[in-house]
Formats: sequence, structure tokens, C-alpha cells
Amino acid sequence: MEPLHDRPGLVVLGDGSLFLATVSPADSGDYWCQSTNEAGSVSRRAELVVYVPPSIREDRRGANVSGVAGQSLTLECDAKGSPAPEVVWLKNGQPIPKADSHHLLDGARALHFPRIQEGDSGLYSCRAENQAGTAQRDFDLLVLSE
Repeated sequence: MEPLHDRPGLVVLGDGSLFLATVSPADSGDYWCQSTNEAGSVSRRAELVVYVPPSIREDRRGANVSGVAGQSLTLECDAKGSPAPEVVWLKNGQPIPKADSHHLLDGARALHFPRIQEGDSGLYSCRAENQAGTAQRDFDLLVLSE
């Protein structure tokens, strides 16, 4: 245990509470409060867990995606957050059922179509969710005939 040194936004209040004006994941961890007087000393531990809402990185592809029937195509959902968000994929607002026409890769961070078909056209959404919130990225997929 080492004492907290002065840092902007960190204040010990009159009642002994610790106040952090802003937090980041680096602030997560165990904090100890120790009080000492002539009668002795007592300490207590408090664990701070900092949650970060999901965010999804945009790539150069953008929201409008097109491909030619019979070709392969992958939609990527680069989601970050703390704790790591759970990713689900939707087509036209509905969960995508398991099928041979597509596969989830990298823990659902990508939706891969080995051979896209015209029936695969539609609005695809990747939704990332954790205890701190939700983020969503939409892809409007248009499959052109061969």
C-alpha cells in the first residue's frame, strides 16, 4: 500500500471519502482507507471497477456496401469497451439465424459470407453491449447479380 499523491481531480473529503472527478480504466483496482489514532488503527478495502461503454470503429468501407453474387464478403465490427462487449448481428432488425450462407468470425467481430447471394441484400447491424452501454453500426448491403 502506498499513499495517493496529489493529482488533479482527486480529493479526500472531510468525512474521509475519496472523490475522483474523472476516472479511466487505469484507475481500476483496490483502494485502501486507513485511519489511525491513539487507540489504534483500522483499514478498509474498496474495489473500483471502471466500465467503458462500447464503441465501434468505423472503417473506410462506410455504411453502404455492395458486392457481386457468388463472391465472398466480410462485414467487420471492431468493437471495444470495458468489459469487452458482447457482439450480436441483426438483419433488417432481426437476429440472424444460423445458416450455411454465413459464418461469425473472431468472436462475432466479423460476419463472413463465403458466397453472397441476392437474397443476402438488406440492412445488417452489429450491436455491441456491455454493462456500461450499447453501440451499433449499420451496413446497407446490396448484392448485385453476376
